[in-house]
Amino acid sequence: MKKHYIFLLLSVVSAVFVAVFLVMKMEQYLYDTEMEKIELNHHGIEERLRDFVKEKDLFIKMISQHHAVRKSLSYDNGSDALEDTKIFFYNLVKGSEMIMQLRLLDTSGREFVRVDRTIAHDIVQIKEKDLQDKSQRDYFIKFSKLDENSVGFSSLDLNVENKKVEVPWRPTLRMGIPVFIDGRRVGMVVANYCMQHWLEDISKLTLNNFYLVDSDGYFISHPDEKWKWSRYQTPPKFFNQYFTQIKALKNDFSDIKRADNLFVKKMHFFNNETVFAVYEPKIPIDTLLFEKAVQVSGFIFIMLILVLVPVFGIIVFFIKNLNEERDNLKHSQNYIETIFNNAFDAIFVINRVGIIQKINLSAEKLFGYSESELLGKNINILVPEPDHSRHDGYIRNYKDDGHSTVIGAEREIHGLDKDQNLIPISLSVSKMELDGELSFVGSIRDYSQLKLAQDQQREQEAMLLQQSKFAAMGEMLSAIAHQWRQPLNSIGLIIQDLVSAEKYGELNSEYLQKSRDAMMSQVRLMSDTIDEFRNFFSKINVKKVFNIVDAIEELHHLYWAQFNANNITFELLCRDENGVLNVCDIKTQEARKGFTIEGLPSELKQILLNLIANAKDAIESIRDSDACQRKISLFLDVADDNIVIEVSDNAGGIDKETLQRIFEPYYTTKEMGTGLGLFIVKTLLDKHLKGTIECKNKESECNGVVYKGSVFCITLPKSLSVDSL
Repeated sequence: MKKHYIFLLLSVVSAVFVAVFLVMKMEQYLYDTEMEKIELNHHGIEERLRDFVKEKDLFIKMISQHHAVRKSLSYDNGSDALEDTKIFFYNLVKGSEMIMQLRLLDTSGREFVRVDRTIAHDIVQIKEKDLQDKSQRDYFIKFSKLDENSVGFSSLDLNVENKKVEVPWRPTLRMGIPVFIDGRRVGMVVANYCMQHWLEDISKLTLNNFYLVDSDGYFISHPDEKWKWSRYQTPPKFFNQYFTQIKALKNDFSDIKRADNLFVKKMHFFNNETVFAVYEPKIPIDTLLFEKAVQVSGFIFIMLILVLVPVFGIIVFFIKNLNEERDNLKHSQNYIETIFNNAFDAIFVINRVGIIQKINLSAEKLFGYSESELLGKNINILVPEPDHSRHDGYIRNYKDDGHSTVIGAEREIHGLDKDQNLIPISLSVSKMELDGELSFVGSIRDYSQLKLAQDQQREQEAMLLQQSKFAAMGEMLSAIAHQWRQPLNSIGLIIQDLVSAEKYGELNSEYLQKSRDAMMSQVRLMSDTIDEFRNFFSKINVKKVFNIVDAIEELHHLYWAQFNANNITFELLCRDENGVLNVCDIKTQEARKGFTIEGLPSELKQILLNLIANAKDAIESIRDSDACQRKISLFLDVADDNIVIEVSDNAGGIDKETLQRIFEPYYTTKEMGTGLGLFIVKTLLDKHLKGTIECKNKESECNGVVYKGSVFCITLPKSLSVDSL
């Protein structure tokens, strides 16, 4: 009996020891887990801070480089530039709800332009008489010391007007950048941002209670409105007045203990000022620990009971569990085997020297071998040269240095089936260790059907492109027919005149020579038209440097007869490097300079031909059209390393359904249309010219009347890479 008591006592002591140990480990685990969550939350907040700074940095730099802003601050500025700047600032404030104020100041601190967003969210353009002198403001003095292209930030604080905090409170951040022209400081752009929503958003990035505290111990952000911006509360409230368990507080918050249930992370805010992000778990760690301790105690109690049950019962229990585990293991093996053999991809397992250990049914079907024919064979029998000879080297190199360009990567190669036929496959190989032995698993996917589908798609695209070429040739032949009518009529009249001259005795060598010269002039005009047609479709897919204005002039020259016959006006406008919009043709050499690109001229001509022809057809379909509607406009502009081409008309626009489907193949609204024109245009831009196209409706004013129309906007890179050809 005494032995039983000793055994019981030892069991109880062991259980208590285990329980204490587990509670200590659990406390550390809960603390570490909470720290990991907070580290992740804090990283997200810092990322949001960096993203905000980066975005606003680019935004204010863009404003300082705007041509209207720079023109307003230059010595030769005029009212037009100042008005453009006012409109520009008004639209910027309207487009960003965070902007409270946007102002342009000269070097003395006087406001040139200022746009405000009121508390009621109205956008107000401040009149000239109400503009202020900001030369004594701290932020102006600070921003005036910035170098060129440097952005300055103020401290995050409440907005102060006339030495009083604005009510209701609006957390404010000021950003400023000096404006330089030719190395000379001429002014400054300053933007005031309302940070209320931004502070609320970063608070939502964590499930804990979140507080922002400045270096003096005042709250900036707090879940309770009564404690936000506690520096300005009446009376001011400190951090340890809210967290009363903390009696004293150092400036760096280092005296906060683990038992305080607070986690503090140091941050550098906008003005490089130090703030502290304080995280408070909504459920204290001690509470979580108590709940877990209760669970562990229950578990220990159950274990204690199990220790005291008869040995026979324990043995029976374990035998039953072992049987269940064995059945589960067998079921798992069958389950894994079923998945392995029913996988869509062919799977091979090979050892460290490349000998096949196992294959699935998909591998048998793909290569035509049975499992017995492949087991024990080198995997390289399924790979043709040159990979056949290199395969063992891939494995050996991986074993030597642990690196390989093959292991862990996916490659498209050819496999070799039992009948020595080549099979296009995708192969990915990964390593696997079982009982300390290195093995490799190869997953192979049959790409035969995919390759066949790709070939068929390429053939279909080639056929569609050829159809498009024929359609374009038809358009060009129609243009030639219009251009030939006038020369043929002229030749016919000259011949009739010769007959009349011979009848009345007026025909002599001089008269005949003059008539011959006139007819040859018309013949040369017809011959030039043929040369233009031949040049238009020559050198397809040959990359070269050409000028877009020249290409458009060629199209216009081929179409002028049809345009004249239908009283259609054609205009080409270019925006020069100063942002001025001018008529652009072969005579305006300066305007043409910026529109030289390296690409495929024939493909671009075909695209523009299609768009111009569509615009012409839309105009011709209008009954009783006026001069403003019988106009096709092309607009050229440069954006970074791209050139933008817009083809527009005033022919009534495009309905909503057609606008959504306009680039689909075989979709057409014309009676005799094929539905391929705009689809081919998009295909040529995507695959040959690496450009983009979009279509939208627009309204424009002409002679005091607003007309509806459509515009196709093409964006092209200035240089086409060799891979694009």
